[in-house]
Amino acid sequence: MAKEPVLKIGGVDAPCGFESH
Repeated sequence: MAKEPVLKIGGVDAPCGFESH
């Protein structure tokens, strides 16, 4: 799997797109 940018949500790394920006 390609390394996708992650967003720090509540201290949890989630793949970009998991949560609406």
